[in-house]
Amino acid sequence: NWDKEDGTVRVDTPWRADLIPGVLDEEALNWYTRGNCVLLAVYLHRLSGWPFMIVAPDDKQELENGCRMAHTLCRRPDGLLVDIEGVHSEKDALAAWSRDVPSVELEGVADEEALRSIVGGDFDGENDMFTELEHALTEDFAYRLWQTYGE
Repeated sequence: NWDKEDGTVRVDTPWRADLIPGVLDEEALNWYTRGNCVLLAVYLHRLSGWPFMIVAPDDKQELENGCRMAHTLCRRPDGLLVDIEGVHSEKDALAAWSRDVPSVELEGVADEEALRSIVGGDFDGENDMFTELEHALTEDFAYRLWQTYGE
């Protein structure tokens, strides 16, 4: 839902958030670090061509949410990783996500098709997991990240 008076967009999948287009605040950080990082990484990949990296349990087991990963980022050509929180070294990314999952590793993902199979859903088409509004918001955030952190 979009509130035309204050420009806030309410998104309800899978966590409710009130996002303001282009504003990176606590709501946006939470939304893109608690389940929607994959869509942001897809758009960042499409803009930059940077490969996907996932933070996954090193035992390859599914997490409580039924997914096989804790977080999705993109790797810049210089090896640093980018997500909604900015640029990270591998060590920092692993440390940040090992708070939620005790033993994790970084794993490269070949392409969107491989990412779909890990996530268990689709990013566009008939079986899209996300709404048009979520796509529009995410594409804008990805563009801003690419402009800020791209090489």
